[in-house]
Amino acid sequence: MEYEYSPPGIKKNYEDETWLKKKYGVNISEGMMKFLNSLDAAESAYDIKCLPQFFMEHKKGNLKEYYSVSLDKKKSKWRLLIQMLDEKGNVVKPAEDEKQFLLGIKKIRIKELSEHYGEY
Repeated sequence: MEYEYSPPGIKKNYEDETWLKKKYGVNISEGMMKFLNSLDAAESAYDIKCLPQFFMEHKKGNLKEYYSVSLDKKKSKWRLLIQMLDEKGNVVKPAEDEKQFLLGIKKIRIKELSEHYGEY
């Protein structure tokens, strides 16, 4: 499965275990590395949704274009926000049949690590 970062500059930090450990702790750092490895092995976003350690869920309200992913089995306030993309790189809004929707997603955009209970 393909993925990109927005803004592109966060790629350097989000793929740097040392930086992640300093900023977010060991569990988030290890979780991010597992998440990236899972993306490399996945065929679609549904493959990620099926991995229980990430608790991937569709957000509501002003974050309705996002999914959140827990990198540490929901043990901290941090969640990774991601967006589903079509083949042209445009954001795709989730459909009612989530399984079919996610099976069709072959690319995601990694946005940010955010506080799950922060200002949104």
